[in-house]
Amino acid sequence: MTTLAPPQFAPIRSVLIANRGEIARRIIRTCKKLGIKTVAIYTEPDRNLPYVSEADEAIDIGAPNAYLDKTAVLEAVLQAKVDAVHPGYGFLSENPEFVELLHGAGVRFIGPTAAAMRLLGNKCNAKKIAAAAKVPISPTRLLDALTGEQLLAAIRSFGDEVGFPVILKAASGGGGRGMRIVHSTSDFLAEYSSAQREAERAFGNGSIFVEKCISPARHIEVQLIADELGNVTTLGTRDCSLQRNHQKIIEEAFAPNLPESVSSAMYAAAERLAVGAHYTNIGTVEFLLAPDNSFFFLEVNSRLQVEHPVTEMITGVDLVEIQIRIAEGVSLKSLNLIPAPIGRGHAIEARICAEAFDDELVVSTGTVSQINVPPAECSSSAESKLLRYEFGFTTGSSISHNYDSLIGKVVAWGDTRRDSIEALTRALNALLITGVRTNKELVLHLLASPEFVRISHSIQGTKELLPSREFRRRRVFEAVALCAALRMYQFKNTAKELSSWGDALGWGLGAQLTYPWSCETHGFKLSTETSVSRGLISVTVLEGNTSERLTLACQEFDEGQQTAIFSLHGALPENLKWSTASGNYWLHRPAGSWCISPATPNSESARVGESASEIIITSPLPGKVSAIAAVEGSTVVAGYTIVILDSMKMEHPIRSPVSGRLTQVLVQVGEVVPAGKTLAIVVPENAPTLNT
Repeated sequence: MTTLAPPQFAPIRSVLIANRGEIARRIIRTCKKLGIKTVAIYTEPDRNLPYVSEADEAIDIGAPNAYLDKTAVLEAVLQAKVDAVHPGYGFLSENPEFVELLHGAGVRFIGPTAAAMRLLGNKCNAKKIAAAAKVPISPTRLLDALTGEQLLAAIRSFGDEVGFPVILKAASGGGGRGMRIVHSTSDFLAEYSSAQREAERAFGNGSIFVEKCISPARHIEVQLIADELGNVTTLGTRDCSLQRNHQKIIEEAFAPNLPESVSSAMYAAAERLAVGAHYTNIGTVEFLLAPDNSFFFLEVNSRLQVEHPVTEMITGVDLVEIQIRIAEGVSLKSLNLIPAPIGRGHAIEARICAEAFDDELVVSTGTVSQINVPPAECSSSAESKLLRYEFGFTTGSSISHNYDSLIGKVVAWGDTRRDSIEALTRALNALLITGVRTNKELVLHLLASPEFVRISHSIQGTKELLPSREFRRRRVFEAVALCAALRMYQFKNTAKELSSWGDALGWGLGAQLTYPWSCETHGFKLSTETSVSRGLISVTVLEGNTSERLTLACQEFDEGQQTAIFSLHGALPENLKWSTASGNYWLHRPAGSWCISPATPNSESARVGESASEIIITSPLPGKVSAIAAVEGSTVVAGYTIVILDSMKMEHPIRSPVSGRLTQVLVQVGEVVPAGKTLAIVVPENAPTLNT
C-alpha cells in the first residue's frame, strides 16, 4: 500500500458533540480526559438531560427534530467556534452534506470523508464497492425508479427468483430502521410504504432496496480503523445476532465459535473494502454468517457503533480517543495500532431500552423517578475492565417519544464468555429503574436461554427465544403475589394500632384477614385475594377463569428503605425492592422488574362505547400520527390497521379489534397524540340497529 504524506493538522482543542444522551456523555468523558473543551447541543425535550450540564458549554438548537437539521447544527458550530464536531451515531453521523458544510466552514469532522460516506453510506453503492473488492455479497435489486404495479412485480419476481422471504431495506442509515421482512403472502405495497416512511423520518432518505434473506444467519461485525496515511487495520469481531425488530439488543466480543480462518477472511475483506473506498477514521463492516461459515457483506457503518464498548473492553483501546487522534492526523503506528493489539477475555453488552415485551413489544415514555446508576459508576473509560454503566438519563429525566428508546447500556467483561454472561446478569439484577418500563426482564430471559448459552441462536431465531405467554404469566403471577404481600405489610404498618392486624401479621396465633385487589401488568388483567395467618401470607391470583394460590413468607420488611426479603413456595429467600410512581407499584426482584398498575376502567387501547354498539379505539402510547390506513365509512376486518403511530422512531400500527364499519377517524396525519387519545370508532358488524 502506498504511504501518503502525513497531513498537517493542528491538535483539536474544542469539540461540539452533535448528539444526545448516553453517547454524548461517552464522548464528553474522553474529551475531558484529553483536556478538550466540549460543547453540547440540545433540544427542548432534552434540556435537563445530564450531558447538557456535563459539557463545558451547551447550546439550545430548538425543536425536537433539530438534531437532523444541518443548518441548525452548523449555526451552533459557528457560534461555539470549535475546532471539530463529533457526530456520535445516528442523526447526522453519516450525512456527507453535513461533512461538506463543516469543511466549508473550516471545521473538522471526526469521522470519514464525505466521499467515503457517499460510497459506503448508501448500502447499494457499498455493495458495488464490496463486489469490486471481491467481498461476497447477497443478491440485491434496486427499487428506486419503480412505483405501483412495477414495484410490486419487481418484489414478487425477485422473491420468486431467490426464494422468499426477502428483506426490504433502507439504502441509508441503519439500526433496523426502514427494514421489513417480506413473505410471499405479504402486502408488498404496505410493507414498502411503511419501510419508506420510517427511513425518511430516521435518515432523511426514503430509498429502499430488496435483498435475499440469508436464514438462519448470525450477524458478525469487524471493527475497522484507517488513518490519513492510507494504513488500515482491524480490531476484532463482534456478534450482534440477538436482536428484536431488526435492532440489536445484546452484543459480544469476540464473536464466539467463529473459526480463526473465517475471522481472518472477514478481516481481510474489511480491509480490502476500506482501501477500495479510501476510507479514514473508524467504521464497522457488517457480515451475515451462514451455518456453513460462508459470509456475505451486509453494510458499512461509517461511524462509532452503539456496541463499541465491548471492543474497548477486550482490547483496552479507547475508540473515541482514536477517532479524535486520527482526525488530528496521527498515524496508526503512532497510536500503537500496527500491529493491532491482541484482545483478551470476553465482553458482552445489553442495551437497556424504554420498552417491554407483553404480547408484543411496547415502548414506554415518562419520567425516570429512580435509577440506581450513580454518576461515579457511569464510567465509559476504556480502562474500566470489569463493568461499565453507560446511561443517558438520571433520576428525574424525561423519556420522550421523539427519539429512540435507548436509555443506556450495561457492559461486562470476564475471562471467558460464561464469566462475562454471569457478570452481566448480576449487574442487571442490581440495576433498578422506576418510572418507565424497560426491557430488563426480557434481556435477563435471553441471557439465560439455552440457545444463547450454547451459541445456536441466529438473527431470525431471536423471535423463538422470546418468553412464551405461559412463562410470562407465571412470572406475572409471582410478581403480583409479592406486590400484594408487600401491600399487606404496608397496611399492617399503617393500622398497627389495631390488635387484629398485629396478631394476624405477627408470628403468633391471630385472626385471619382477607382483602381483595385488582391490578394489571405486562398485558395481564388480574385480581387477587390476600389472607394472612400464623405469619404466612396466601395470595390467590385470578386471570379470567385461571387462578393460582401462592404462599409466601416474609423474613424482613423495611418500609423506610422499601426493601424486603421474601420466600415464595418455600424456595430460597430473595431480596425485593419496591417503590411507587405515577400511581403504579414498581417491584424489583432478581428475575426482573415489573410495573403493576391498580386496575382502572377503560385502560385498554380499545373499549366498548357508551351505547355498547361501538368500539372506541384509543392510543396505547404517545406519538405522532404518521398515516391513516383506513377510510372513514369503510368496512374493516378484525386486525386491520386503522392508524399508524410513530413513537421513538418506530411505527406502531393501531388495529381494529373487531370486524365492522369504521364510522369515525378522529385524528389527522402529523397530529401528536397523548396516550389514551381517542383515534377512531368502529361499529361491530353484529351491533344492534336502533329504530328511528
